[in-house]
Amino acid sequence: MRATIELQNNLAKFPMADLITNIYADSVPPDENDGAESTDLVITESLNTPSTFGNNTFNQLDQTLQVAIYYSIDFEQDSQIFEISLYKFLETIGWRIKNVQGTYFDELTSQPVRVFQVQRLVGFEV
Repeated sequence: MRATIELQNNLAKFPMADLITNIYADSVPPDENDGAESTDLVITESLNTPSTFGNNTFNQLDQTLQVAIYYSIDFEQDSQIFEISLYKFLETIGWRIKNVQGTYFDELTSQPVRVFQVQRLVGFEV
């Protein structure tokens, strides 16, 4: 299963998932954009490359995903508590948090946006 879809499915189990309107893997379908009234997570693939080399080959894949949180303009919860809870949840399902960027405002909707990356190493046998 693609990592973006796997993470999308796992986020349904996030204890604060009721605060998220939509979770999209790869992109937001044009006809489903609720605009500034929804809190959306968009998950995209950032890196999927061989790593952990030994015996003249690679033994794991480095999977890195980018997660963008588009907060509703009327998001009533403390966003910092929401984000920390999300980071902790992602750690429990095997992702490491990295490269958390500062909040910026979307030019079209004026929504606050937070972008960060998650990473994991995936072993496999061929």
